[in-house]
Amino acid sequence: MGTERQIQRKQAELNEEETAAQRDVAENIGRQMLNVVDRYSREHGYMTVLDSSSQGTPVVYGSSEIDITNDIIRLYD
Repeated sequence: MGTERQIQRKQAELNEEETAAQRDVAENIGRQMLNVVDRYSREHGYMTVLDSSSQGTPVVYGSSEIDITNDIIRLYD
């Protein structure tokens, strides 16, 4: 039984490491994206940028004429 517990413990450790690595990657991407949005907004005179894709967004309507998503994606890439 000791070996089985060791295997379970090692699996739990690996799962925790994977979760931490995924969180680090997501945080890094998020920081980079915020930098891109910040730079774009300053250069184009935007005062506010909203994420209308979020489920909990308070945005009821947004014109596609002012959608900067593709510009931001190009800058990020």
